Amino acid sequence: MTWESQNASNEFVERSSRAVSAVKKALSKASREFWNCNSDPQEGVTFEKFGPFIYKSFEPEAGLSTRVDGHYSWTRCNGDCSEYTEASNMCEMGVVKPYCVDFIHICPGTVRNCESFDSHITMCNTENATSKRRYQYVEGGNGKLLGEKTGLCNAGITSFSEHLRDFWYCQVCLCTCENDIDLNMDIYINLKEVVSDVYRNKVIIGVRLIKIDNIFHLQIQQAAILQSGIVDLKTKSWAKVNRYNITDSNVKADVDYLRLSWDKRSVELNDIDFDDDMVITGVKFTYSGGLLKLEARGHEFTRRAFHLRVTDPYRTCLGVFLAHWNKLTIGGFIIMYKKAPKQVCELQLYYVDLSSDHHLNNPIHSYPGQHLTLTTSSLKNDVGQTIVPFVDIEPVGTRQPTPLSRIGLFHKSYKKALLDI
Repeated sequence: MTWESQNASNEFVERSSRAVSAVKKALSKASREFWNCNSDPQEGVTFEKFGPFIYKSFEPEAGLSTRVDGHYSWTRCNGDCSEYTEASNMCEMGVVKPYCVDFIHICPGTVRNCESFDSHITMCNTENATSKRRYQYVEGGNGKLLGEKTGLCNAGITSFSEHLRDFWYCQVCLCTCENDIDLNMDIYINLKEVVSDVYRNKVIIGVRLIKIDNIFHLQIQQAAILQSGIVDLKTKSWAKVNRYNITDSNVKADVDYLRLSWDKRSVELNDIDFDDDMVITGVKFTYSGGLLKLEARGHEFTRRAFHLRVTDPYRTCLGVFLAHWNKLTIGGFIIMYKKAPKQVCELQLYYVDLSSDHHLNNPIHSYPGQHLTLTTSSLKNDVGQTIVPFVDIEPVGTRQPTPLSRIGLFHKSYKKALLDI
């Protein structure tokens, strides 16, 4: 009986090993992506918007001063709107002010990339006090309409016609305004790391973006990891967000936070894919090479002992510190994970309607290795008054909590974007 019992036990172990090997082989080819397919937009807001640090603006050419070699030069309408690629508005100056009185919304910062629209325009303005928009709609003399012509204008209608000044015609230019004056906008990204309590064997099981005091933060959901990678549900919780204000004395720009601007508005779309024996224990945003990037920290998970392999970073003589941010080697030892592909192209946001107008059909149109640049919304439908794309704030995590070993950023749209290779 002893021999038969031992023989049955050995056969069971052998069969189990073969089954585990077959399952692991099959699962190695399977995607580890998961999606929330039951989201109902009617249940609440699922997105946040960046503050309009750039937006479309109609500017009187008579008040524009071009920038050449760091200095501004007033052209007095002797050019064309397309020549104002970087300019400043001088409408508050005495000699120019009479030509700007009809314009309620003058760009307070840098005027960029202007173009001609029409010799005669009608602008339906909105009030800054109640709206982040400048225009409800704009109509050209040729009948071209930007925005929706519905309801009454909050701040009245402004009309402007091209007119002769000295020997030149002064136009109204359609430009992009960079509002680099107003600091009280939702345009800040937290760059501080967010980590799980690895000394209590906690790993990240969920991630979401949350906006607090104009700053977008990464918030993690953590829980203790148990036998065979099972999560202890009693320890599941969302980690407290480390709140701060950009005006705090110990907070520094480009170190603790990134302020979005014309030159700092591109985002890397990439995946960080750790090895099978590693789990994510930290996430953060960084800014380098002109791109806002997502980084992750991984710890090796020892399945036999059912705990994270954590070494005190100040006592590395007995072993290697087994966690780092997106690095391949530490102390000569390799931390294995699948490298994200190099960037190959920019994802051009050609279709820029508000995604909230197409909430039922926004499939993914990006893949790892791309990057996109935040831009203004549709001229035709929104007069370019909103920043797109929006920020998805829904939590990312499985229904049955599971340690994460891969994380990334992607773009969804109602139509395919263009690739600039």
